[in-house]
Amino acid sequence: FRARLVVDSSDDSHVLLMNMHHIISDGWSQGVFERELIQLYEAYRQGQEPQLPSLPIQYADYAKWQREWLQGEALENQLGYWKEQLADLPQLVTLPTDRPRPLKQTYRGSSEGFELTAELTASLKALSRDQNVTLFMTLMSAFSLLLGRYSGQDDVAVGTPIANRQRSEVEGLIGFFMNNLVLRSDVSGKQTFVELLQKNREITLDAYNHQDVPFEQLVEELNPERNTSHSPLFQVMFGLHDLPDAEILSSSQSLQVTPWHDEHNEGVSRYDVMLSLVERQGIIQGSLEFNTDLFDRATIETFLKHYANLLKALVSDPYKPLHDLEFLTDSERQQQLIDWNQFEKTSTDILVHQVFEQYAESQPDSVAVISDGEELTYSELNHQANVLAHRLIEQGAGPDKIAALCVSRSIDMLVALLGILKSGSAYVPLDPKHPQNRIRYMLEDSKAFALVTHEDSGLAQEFLDTLSQEMSVTLLEDLSAEDCSAENTLQPAKLNPANLAYMIYTSGSTGQPKGVMVTHGNVMSYLEHAVDYVSEDISGSIVSLSLAFDATVCPIYVPLCLGKSIELMPNDNADLLEVLVDCISDDSENYLFKLTPAHLQALLNSDFIETNELSSHTVVIGGEQLNHSTLSRWQSLLPNSTFINEYGPTEATVGCSIFTVGPNDCLPESVLNVPIGHNLPNSQLYVLDASLKVQPLGVEGELYIGGLGVTRGYLNRPSLTAERFIPDPYSAMPGSRMYRTGDTVRRLRDGNLEFIGRADDQVKIRGYRIELDEIQNQLLKHPAIDEAAVVVYEQNPQNKQLAAYVVHNDLAEESFVEQLRAYCHSHLAEYMVPSAFIMMDSLPLTTNGKLDRKALPEVTLSGSTEDEKELGVIGDLLKGLWCNILDIDAVGSSDNFFELGGHSLLATLLVS
Repeated sequence: FRARLVVDSSDDSHVLLMNMHHIISDGWSQGVFERELIQLYEAYRQGQEPQLPSLPIQYADYAKWQREWLQGEALENQLGYWKEQLADLPQLVTLPTDRPRPLKQTYRGSSEGFELTAELTASLKALSRDQNVTLFMTLMSAFSLLLGRYSGQDDVAVGTPIANRQRSEVEGLIGFFMNNLVLRSDVSGKQTFVELLQKNREITLDAYNHQDVPFEQLVEELNPERNTSHSPLFQVMFGLHDLPDAEILSSSQSLQVTPWHDEHNEGVSRYDVMLSLVERQGIIQGSLEFNTDLFDRATIETFLKHYANLLKALVSDPYKPLHDLEFLTDSERQQQLIDWNQFEKTSTDILVHQVFEQYAESQPDSVAVISDGEELTYSELNHQANVLAHRLIEQGAGPDKIAALCVSRSIDMLVALLGILKSGSAYVPLDPKHPQNRIRYMLEDSKAFALVTHEDSGLAQEFLDTLSQEMSVTLLEDLSAEDCSAENTLQPAKLNPANLAYMIYTSGSTGQPKGVMVTHGNVMSYLEHAVDYVSEDISGSIVSLSLAFDATVCPIYVPLCLGKSIELMPNDNADLLEVLVDCISDDSENYLFKLTPAHLQALLNSDFIETNELSSHTVVIGGEQLNHSTLSRWQSLLPNSTFINEYGPTEATVGCSIFTVGPNDCLPESVLNVPIGHNLPNSQLYVLDASLKVQPLGVEGELYIGGLGVTRGYLNRPSLTAERFIPDPYSAMPGSRMYRTGDTVRRLRDGNLEFIGRADDQVKIRGYRIELDEIQNQLLKHPAIDEAAVVVYEQNPQNKQLAAYVVHNDLAEESFVEQLRAYCHSHLAEYMVPSAFIMMDSLPLTTNGKLDRKALPEVTLSGSTEDEKELGVIGDLLKGLWCNILDIDAVGSSDNFFELGGHSLLATLLVS
């Protein structure tokens, strides 16, 4: 115990500082101490003998009694309650933090004051009386509800201190009596606040009846998984203290005494947050202690404001469902829905191929496309596309009819794209590298009236012969201006922005891909603003991705809308990387690139890339999350280039938000992942909770997209379309819809969006969107498989992979893994084939009967350590390269690159 009196010599003000270790004192003891201190002071001042009441027992008597009582059956009854009450307790209340949680708690903290109005305090007390609960129960229930809304959790645990002085003999003792109780609340949204209040009343009373087990002993008995980054069982504290501070300290006849609080003291925080309240003179006031490693003061100020707003809402209508209780202010909603979500409804009746035709007329000799040493001018490309368009019109082309095209990256690809659009039809791109079973499904599902391809597409002749019996099959090599006109068609005059422009197939949870229908209006809405943020200064674009990936829309159509050229990268992986690096290193041109983060990482790992301060390119990045370290390395390599992190699902037409990092921009080191930025002018982005309520700044929610980029929906999937494309409650335009992305994001204080992850099992690997259920359902179609589960694992942070856990029946043979891999290759795209297949007797389940993903065995890929063949210097060099690229320890001469976690992108790196 220490005490020090600080005297202000200029007047009669003093500050008495007292420091007591918690092991000998608690909050109640502080009140006892202060009361007796005042009595002693008055007696001393008046020269009287102090008259303090004698103590019936000492603290040691209490300690002895507690040890003797709390054992055997009494202890078992107490512990039994808590074991049942806290079974399957979530390990953490995942409040949104301003910084990542440190690996070890530092307990650095500060505090922020809090006060309610007398009117609101009176209303809360009246509500408590009406519901036969204490004020503590009401305030704690509202606090738990706010924690649930902030964390997105329905199951919330809050710690609360309790005086633990149940006998009158100990009321006047100074000592450590208090205990911590864990109050667990179900704050799911359909119940009313009154229902929550009554449940918490029972929980609180039961906790009081089992308050004797010391918290430390409870932790030891429950033995939760310990983590140095947070406290066990609960990380949030709440207390309403019945301390008669004001009455005690004002009772002195000769002193005016008030508690001294430094609201902004940079001190200690024992928990993530701890709200301590007291009622003084009809007003609830207190402070929120918070961990400064996790939270900024502005975040805490907003949290307290929301707590007060929530209290106002619930006293106004305590019978309203919890998910309907609003705690954001009108200004916050205005900021998120309007100020940071500006919507500029611009529309045009001109279509993308008509813009191209204008340039073909105004600059006919300008180069439009370059591929493998060949090039076509705008005029030549227009003529060839017209020939195809007239052929397709003869075959029945027209608005909203689908023509499929299966071509590799080549000049033919541009001819086919524009030819189909000019015919008035929409195109569905098919990747020649996909299994022919998958291609057939897409052709049948889309009811394509025609297939446009070329001799080098890779499609088997037998396959084409079969298709020709069902639809028109056009080989681009067979087209001739002598057979069809090379003049612009009149068919586009029948089109309007509501007609289909293209359809992209994405991964589907039913086991089959689903077609997203994209209109001309959608495309032009995107291109209108993509042209602006890409800049007219580009000299052309580089196309290196598959046409079946909608990321190609930007590098193909943006240049055509600017009269620039398109350069197509080779299809051969052996050449792609080196040619791509040559283009990036070219400082004589200002290219537009559209790449995925995985491509950027592969380029960084290659031996070709070098720093070039003169290069000034525009690099648009999309498809998956972009980390800060990758961007920083690219900024150092190309300091004069602009990097644009673009976000947007196919269902919202390529891109709906961007975050631009210019030549002189630098992100803070604390930023782990690059934000996805702010909305494009024709898009509206909403961060909503499960009840479609706007989430506060910094709080995670699901991203919903509204605006002109929202596509028509899924082909032949009306129920799925209705589920994912829902009415937009925040749009002023009648009939507006918004797309539910399934992506979890949060809005930062500067208005930018930060991508968190997927709300469901859909993942992105190397830019490809994958729904794990599609792979799983395909596996279950194999006659030898009884159960299957597919998960994502990281071979290293830059190399995400798929792993399949399989339970097989007696039909399986010893070489089953090889058979299964071949089966997947024949039914799934290459990027969807798992790298690892783990055979299991059964899949682990949780107590709820769901797959227990945490209990699945860890994936470890390693090559053979025993090798009979001597491969010499070159063989050893290759082994070293494989180990380095695949991040494994050993490789044998008979090992397969792709079975050890390799994929096409890593194969490209290996060749380089």
